[in-house]
Amino acid sequence: MMQIFFTPFTFFKNFIQSLRTNNRLERNIPLMYLYQLFWKMQFSLPIEVIYFASITGSYMRAMSLYAIGYMTGACLGVPVGFLSDKFGRRMITMFCTLARLIAAFLYAFAGSYEILVVGALFMGIYRSMGTTNNDSLVYESLIDLHRKEEYHRIISRCKSLSALGLALGALFGSIFIFISLKTAMVATLFPIAIAFVTTLFLKDPLKQKNTASNPFKHIKKAMVYIFYNKRLLWFSLAEASYFGLNEASFTFSANFYKTFVPEWSLSIWRFLGHLMNSLTSYFSARIGKWIGIERTILAGALLDNLLNIIGISLSNIGTLFLKTGASGCFGVYSPASGVFLQNEASLGERGTILSLSSLLNGGMYSMCSLFIGWLGDQFSPFWAMLIGYSLAFTSNGFYLISFRQKKIGEVAQKEMACPVEGFRKPA
Repeated sequence: MMQIFFTPFTFFKNFIQSLRTNNRLERNIPLMYLYQLFWKMQFSLPIEVIYFASITGSYMRAMSLYAIGYMTGACLGVPVGFLSDKFGRRMITMFCTLARLIAAFLYAFAGSYEILVVGALFMGIYRSMGTTNNDSLVYESLIDLHRKEEYHRIISRCKSLSALGLALGALFGSIFIFISLKTAMVATLFPIAIAFVTTLFLKDPLKQKNTASNPFKHIKKAMVYIFYNKRLLWFSLAEASYFGLNEASFTFSANFYKTFVPEWSLSIWRFLGHLMNSLTSYFSARIGKWIGIERTILAGALLDNLLNIIGISLSNIGTLFLKTGASGCFGVYSPASGVFLQNEASLGERGTILSLSSLLNGGMYSMCSLFIGWLGDQFSPFWAMLIGYSLAFTSNGFYLISFRQKKIGEVAQKEMACPVEGFRKPA
């Protein structure tokens, strides 16, 4: 029991030691910890959709900015995945973080819907990287360091620090929001700039020798691999439905919550939710080791959905307490989901395979955000939220189908990753 309380202290002690190492590849891990903390420290996030609605004058137009960003990211995700496989993870992380900084600048000083759309396009460039490129950088760094078995523990800490960044952003954001919405938008520029600086010190893991020079063949190999790996195929469908409906509902949620709590308090509730997410993410690896990755994913997603549906039905202060609990369930689910995807992806096409999965996520989110925004305009924020979270519950069926599929062994993975002309479906 005492080990649990000393774990954070041990983590920060090891973090400082890792930064001092002469092995540049070893430094990738603590640098990614810093990156995850600062790139998510967005002071404007709790009220961003309200800020957009104040400029556009419509829920649907406000949500369309998220749809544009995610759809742009989805369209660029596959070519960016190829570039990541071909030229390295570090370059993509740097470029996409810079695009995020430009988007934040345009959002902060926008005076019209058109400027917000340009910002959304830059946000789409950033979203084309998603989290998959960064996760792959960590995964492949650990492979080169012969520490692959530590991935779930390391990625759990990355997700935990990411949620902590969101929590701190929401907490300090409440101060900026109290001044004005625009002040919160401008303040968001600074932590993103710090995140960009950390990318300058990253080092690429060793490039994979079997990366194709022809992008079309490379993408085709990745698509063929997904098609024959039924576990990955069904899991990608589950992720798309879960992410699209859940994330679109979460993005829209401020418009619903402000009907029964003051706007300035939204940051406090976001802080509590992200803090719970950070705590549970930190221990996701231990839970996964205890009950298994698949049960961890299913339990986290199922409880997250149930608490969201019950909370929206209450439509009072209890809604926000249940949402805080749902954030804790998501914190357990998220790192385990990343581990499953990394384990199922082939080595040479990892970035492209995960980008194709992100393409599904982005496309689904774009449609769901417009749908939920339309429901909010036509009916009310309550019905938009309830319908969105209720439909997200269907993703659990896809997860069950995925986990019942036959596992693909390492030998079969290598066969699947071979050039398309010589492709053989494994027995």
